[in-house]
Amino acid sequence: MTVIPTGATGATGPTGAQGPKGDTGTAPPLSALYAVNTGDQTPSSGGSALTFATNALQAGSDIAHTASAAEVTLNTAGTYQLFYSTDVTDANSSATPVSCELRLDGTQIEGTKASGQVVATTNLVHLASGAIITATAGQVVTLWGDSDNETFSNTSLWVVKLA
Repeated sequence: MTVIPTGATGATGPTGAQGPKGDTGTAPPLSALYAVNTGDQTPSSGGSALTFATNALQAGSDIAHTASAAEVTLNTAGTYQLFYSTDVTDANSSATPVSCELRLDGTQIEGTKASGQVVATTNLVHLASGAIITATAGQVVTLWGDSDNETFSNTSLWVVKLA
């Protein structure tokens, strides 16, 4: 039996024609909450959860909130984006530290505490923060006003299920 050696590899041929375009996918359904409270709220001594009088947008069934309540329930497990914004004043004193934070089942969500200082009785401090979290079904989100006797107003909370 005679062995014939393999020759050199030839040049690459031309690229073939592009295949047909696939079907356009559909976006997942929106599951989101935008809750607001434009009125004044004064947390009790030691702080308390802030309430949201109105659900300006509530879409889907993954996120539940009853108007005028503080608690937002994440009905399904998943990844959620949270963001809040609020204004704080103190008509009684100056040089007052103020803060608020997001909590999940009563525990601070790391990185969401926003702090400031009311430097005069006419001063307004804007606080805002947010996070992306992984939650299990049934967990509860609240926005905790962590300041004594200050007034929180124009408060809003966004919650969007990402996955």
